[in-house]
Amino acid sequence: MVDSRAGFWQYSTMVKLVMYKNTYMLVLITAVIFFAGVPQAFPQNTYPHARNLLNQLVAQKWGEARVVSPSPTVFVQYESDLGERWIVDFESGDVTLECLWPAETNLNDPSVGSCMACAVSNLFLSVPLLPEEMLLKQQQAGLIHAQAARSQPEEYIVRKGDTLSRISLLMQVPMESIMEANALPDPNKIRIGQRLLIPVSPPHMHKHGGEHQRADESMLRDQLIDPETGEVINFDNVSDYSQRAIKNYGVQGELINGGDGLPRGLSRVKLTLAEQHLQIRARRYYPMVLENAKRFGHDPALIMAIIHTESAFNPMAASGADAYGLMQLVPSAGGREAYRWLHSKDIEPSPAYLLRPRENLELGTAYIKILQDRIFGDVINSQSRLYCAVAAYNGGAGNVGRAFTGIKSVQNSVNRINSRSSAQVLSTLRNKAPYQETRDYMEKVFQRVALYRTAQWQIAQ
Repeated sequence: MVDSRAGFWQYSTMVKLVMYKNTYMLVLITAVIFFAGVPQAFPQNTYPHARNLLNQLVAQKWGEARVVSPSPTVFVQYESDLGERWIVDFESGDVTLECLWPAETNLNDPSVGSCMACAVSNLFLSVPLLPEEMLLKQQQAGLIHAQAARSQPEEYIVRKGDTLSRISLLMQVPMESIMEANALPDPNKIRIGQRLLIPVSPPHMHKHGGEHQRADESMLRDQLIDPETGEVINFDNVSDYSQRAIKNYGVQGELINGGDGLPRGLSRVKLTLAEQHLQIRARRYYPMVLENAKRFGHDPALIMAIIHTESAFNPMAASGADAYGLMQLVPSAGGREAYRWLHSKDIEPSPAYLLRPRENLELGTAYIKILQDRIFGDVINSQSRLYCAVAAYNGGAGNVGRAFTGIKSVQNSVNRINSRSSAQVLSTLRNKAPYQETRDYMEKVFQRVALYRTAQWQIAQ
């Protein structure tokens, strides 16, 4: 646990020293660092704040129209300086890798292709991290992108403990550029109180290799196929594949303008996941689904259909509604209810906890059990009770009540639900649920239940 007051004072002092000439960024960064002081085990309301700041920082470099955020079916990861990103659409199977460069860069240069090949390898090899989580880690470490909204050189006063390499990392400007701007002959000879001119950083400092934590198992395991050899990509052949992928798919390039007004070169590579990518992921998680379905008395096909509809089996699923993981649990709602029921502790699970497949599936299947047996426990027909629970999983229990009575109350709707057949209950939810999303959700889930009750989906094609 971290004391939020200690965290605030520690980091706000650092920002004052660096940003004393830029009042706007001082206020913005100080406020966000305060949120980073929230206890790390189960942070409360931290990710939404980080997400908002992240979108502002991304817009500065990429432009407002090119801001891309994670969604339940789309995974997005940025490099630490926000100059490179990976976008994986787990529904369509499209993979896009993009890098920013100084405007004068020749995007046809082989070195650009080499960096893009590194990006392909890193996507496969690295531990996936939500951009918000990456940003929070940087804030907690004191490594803020001070240059994000800076289009003019800035002065920095050397403090006790500073080294030129630390200042370079802190300000996200190459050490060589700082030395050149200040005519420093020796990087080891700076003194406390010395005023250094910090030049505007290049749009992207490529730092491939070494800064990525290698995953024990790739998020894209078995889902990338070498277009030349037909081999399934793994840790051993991904390096060779990345080189051939650049050659086969090609690198696209264009000139863009960031929100800070600076022109940048943009290089892009587009890949495609294996044709049966969704089926491959479904098979990966099926044993855990089977275990939890049996534990809580669910039809495994129902849980598979819900995951398919919620996240397309994207293990890093995150939505703007603050829902996370395969079964898209909201920490303060279903996540908290299920955790309290299972562990007898009133704890709001963190996004990081909910992004772990095993924990997410346990809490998600437990929450459906709560909805069935406790929230809609007075509904007599078991099939009707199931339909109500699934609709509530998406749109909330009160909105199920509204579909039957116009009033946001489960208790007031029970008699009306019990007076109808299960087919009529399903029809009401498909046609009269307050939100179109819930109506569509019911249609999709129960169509997919039929699919997952067959063995066909488990057969590789």
